[in-house]
Amino acid sequence: MAYKTLYRLRDVLNFLIESNRIDSGTRIVLEIARELNDRNRRWAIEAYQRKREAENLVFKAAISELIVDRDFRGYANPESSEDIDKFRLWTEQMDQYEDLQKALADIDKDKSVTDKDVQKYRLWKEQGCKCFYTGKVISLTDLFDPNKIDFEHTIPRSTSFDNSLANLTVCYAEYNRNIKKNRLPVELPNYEKEALGYTAIKPRLEAWECKIHDHEKWIDYWRVESKNAVDKERKDLAIRQRYLHQMDLFYWANKVNRFKQIEVTQGFINSQLTDTQIITKYALHYLKTVFPRVDVIKGSTTAQFRKIYGVQPKSESKDR
Repeated sequence: MAYKTLYRLRDVLNFLIESNRIDSGTRIVLEIARELNDRNRRWAIEAYQRKREAENLVFKAAISELIVDRDFRGYANPESSEDIDKFRLWTEQMDQYEDLQKALADIDKDKSVTDKDVQKYRLWKEQGCKCFYTGKVISLTDLFDPNKIDFEHTIPRSTSFDNSLANLTVCYAEYNRNIKKNRLPVELPNYEKEALGYTAIKPRLEAWECKIHDHEKWIDYWRVESKNAVDKERKDLAIRQRYLHQMDLFYWANKVNRFKQIEVTQGFINSQLTDTQIITKYALHYLKTVFPRVDVIKGSTTAQFRKIYGVQPKSESKDR
């Protein structure tokens, strides 16, 4: 979505230049997304992305081990030390990002492990190695079999255009193709109670809701710490930790909300804020290659002007 918007920007600029409405001397003013102006938030976003990249390397390495370990069989039960220990050893290294990058540098050369494989493995772990819709354990040997396991869009992609991880699960293809189809989770026969031989879906949300509550507690804790900080270093630490937990909270809340949504509203676009940040970042560099006068202005400043000139009532939030 972000790159399509940048292409549209290019086409609009070409049209304006060709029709002599603007030229290289035109002053361009670009509103920067407010989130990008916060140094601590930028740090947290970069740290969060580094952690996810490290996790992806871990998962890729674990999958590679699976591929060469032809004797590995059986169900990936989280309580089975025989099946899970090797992966637990990998995941315990996640915080050691720099060392992990060096140790697994050659993994990227392994073309047998795709990005989709990594996504499947991540979702499989998030779901406790089970199909979220049927409640049945997904074996490792089935996980990478496209005839048995599907990438399933919680809110149908045809409706939401959302292909983010927050909107994806791994589930048994038979259920997805014959029962789920293009329906919302709340519309499924086994959403609240057992049906068609499948256990209820809704109780399985409790594990994800616990993650949400944990992150909310940490956010409150670090908010208090930032207010009571005795120096700038401690205050910055508290703010950064709060941002990290807010990003995790946003991810898990999005996953849970999708399973509870009773309708898809017109304004439902998961990646809107992320796309806005990406577009702003790259649009600035692109515009500077064409126009020598490109100025930036904070989103908070334009918000104030919208209210001063009556474009936006002071008591209302911006409606995108």
